[in-house]
Amino acid sequence: MPEGILHTKVDLTRLLISKDKAGELNKKFDFLYERKEEIEGVFGGKIIWERMDYHISSRIHHDIYECKLGDESTWDQGYRIIADRLIERDKAFSPYFNQIRKLKKVPKTP
Repeated sequence: MPEGILHTKVDLTRLLISKDKAGELNKKFDFLYERKEEIEGVFGGKIIWERMDYHISSRIHHDIYECKLGDESTWDQGYRIIADRLIERDKAFSPYFNQIRKLKKVPKTP
């Protein structure tokens, strides 16, 4: 994955699109948002798209309500759901990462 684009918490899967050195933020977000229907179709669920014009990053995330950090009884099921969502997230977004790299003009990571 491109550096600086993925952050994950236990209760959600989130992509953070941070400004690059040239201050570009929303070019990358808009590129992905133009493909929203395709991405959500592959992901298999609703994704929350937060274009944050005056912040250092925009957010794309999917909340996971079945796993509650304060309720250990939900952890086993929650971890499976989180793992499945991460796999689906990668399938949905990874086809676009090389194109985002071109927008950012950064070398491909191994």
